Amino acid sequence: MCTASSEQAGDGVKISGTEVQQQLREIVRRRNKIAHEYDEDPDNAPKKRPIDAAATTQTIDCIEQLAGALVAALDQE
Repeated sequence: MCTASSEQAGDGVKISGTEVQQQLREIVRRRNKIAHEYDEDPDNAPKKRPIDAAATTQTIDCIEQLAGALVAALDQE
């Protein structure tokens, strides 16, 4: 997911708006599969798609980075 945060977050790494949108689409897509499709693996029904703690933690970190960047951007106004 998020491999970098915004410059506003203070780490000096820039990430484009397009990259942020793509990452958020992936997060929402997976969330919707979990919530609305029972996260069923289409190649191995009725089993669920694989998910692990590392991927989950990475998604949480990405959302936290985005939230921090939004707060920083709003504080500059």
